[in-house]
Amino acid sequence: MLFEKIYVANVDEVSLAMAESFIMCGDKNWDYYFSKKDSDIEVEELNNVFLKEFDSKSQFQDYIKDIDCVDFYAENNKFGILHYGEN
Repeated sequence: MLFEKIYVANVDEVSLAMAESFIMCGDKNWDYYFSKKDSDIEVEELNNVFLKEFDSKSQFQDYIKDIDCVDFYAENNKFGILHYGEN
């Protein structure tokens, strides 16, 4: 899934509307990513970011070794990666 813009924010500061746009919490830096932003808090904006999800750990591991990722998650048998550009 390609996002033109996503936002990194402190999860304790986001509004309910922003929280409902939650994409993922990354394992790399424990950052929280959202598809909407609040104007009342400081956010980091990332542009042209792709979220790719995987059905297996081996698919995830094969993919992540060849790419520079923004962040990733690997929890509860669910695997995903955020990286710049399209898949």
